[in-house]
Amino acid sequence: MRAGAALIDLVILQIANAVVSALLILFSLPGGMGVTLFAYEGSLLITILLPGVYFLLLTGLQGQTLGKMLLRIKVVDEAGRAPGLKKALLRETLGKFVSTIAMGVGFLWVVWDKEKQGWHDKIARTHVILARKL
Repeated sequence: MRAGAALIDLVILQIANAVVSALLILFSLPGGMGVTLFAYEGSLLITILLPGVYFLLLTGLQGQTLGKMLLRIKVVDEAGRAPGLKKALLRETLGKFVSTIAMGVGFLWVVWDKEKQGWHDKIARTHVILARKL
């Protein structure tokens, strides 16, 4: 379910990035090369910032990205609440970096871990749980 949610989030972010980038480039074309270059650089910035803001805010404040909402799973802290921005920042930056540089083993760790935590969850002291049905 976690991988499915990540895939849904990836698709959502790719669509959002494509739309924003296309709009930046479309509106800059009549302005000449300098403006087009600015739009290209702006689209690169969006490509970097949009996922960071998306994961940080949604995970930190709600415990769920759109993908997690659709698959009814949620990131919670040790008290069962949304993790907050500090824990989400730790989880989504350092935690996922560590999970990634070990050839992805940190993400696969949920398969073997008795708490079903990836390394990014262990670092931030978070858990992914089934969300209550509405």
